[in-house]
Amino acid sequence: YQDYKEDKTVIKSLETYFDKTSFQVLARDYRLQYDGVLFDFDVTMQIELKQVDGKYVPSYLSYDGDWKVAMKKREKVRFWMRVE
Repeated sequence: YQDYKEDKTVIKSLETYFDKTSFQVLARDYRLQYDGVLFDFDVTMQIELKQVDGKYVPSYLSYDGDWKVAMKKREKVRFWMRVE
């Protein structure tokens, strides 16, 4: 089964970081990748959360992505933001 699924998934990696006392999600790291006839992409994202007024909201986001859609120009984007 693993050999059959190799290179056929969109989610290449997903790491989740939890608070060990409450199990609240504190951060996630993603890598998504797909290579097809009509489009392809390779995206890496890191997201950190913080508590504001009792709710968890993104406090840091980094994005590094490469997209190509048929008959369109390739798009590459890299940015990060931190909310204080």
